[in-house]
Amino acid sequence: MLDFIENLFSIILKIFIFVALFTIYVLISMWVIVYFSINDHLSEDNMGLLAIFLSVVLTTVTIHFAKSFFKKMQNQK
Repeated sequence: MLDFIENLFSIILKIFIFVALFTIYVLISMWVIVYFSINDHLSEDNMGLLAIFLSVVLTTVTIHFAKSFFKKMQNQK
């Protein structure tokens, strides 16, 4: 029974961390795109390229961070 509770807590913690990282990723992307659009640094065509670039980079960083964090959690057991 204790193992079930431990596994359930671990799954809930992983979901919470993933949601938090994804929220940070979305907020950073939105801030950068809005900053560049307000200050007219980029044209509309380049704005789409910036959005794609941010999506790829921040998603890769989020997945890498989440994997390393989950490996550390597994090694602590």
